Amino acid sequence: MLSFSLTGMPIGIHAEIDAFLNFLQLAYGASPHTLSAYRSDLHELVAHLSNPLLQASQVRPSQIEAHLAALAREGREPSSIRRKLSALRGFFWFCRLELNLDEDPCDSFLGPSL
Repeated sequence: MLSFSLTGMPIGIHAEIDAFLNFLQLAYGASPHTLSAYRSDLHELVAHLSNPLLQASQVRPSQIEAHLAALAREGREPSSIRRKLSALRGFFWFCRLELNLDEDPCDSFLGPSL
């Protein structure tokens, strides 16, 4: 499902990420450090997918798995990869609840063996 703004234009994943970060700040009082880490983790996925016009509804579980596997190959610490997966799960949970995302690509995703 595509998300649309009040003007009828599709909302891209960067706007969806901003909405998620605003939600974390307002609903949970997330610290600036937490918001910065989540923003970095989510934008890292977008960069990996190489499609700046992408929407959350277009991300597939296989893409998330490939991204996390690439991080492991780069030598990222397992704790960092788990944090990134946590950020992705939170983001897609938000998109499902607030932006009417039909399917959460993290629903059945256990992540790579770390």
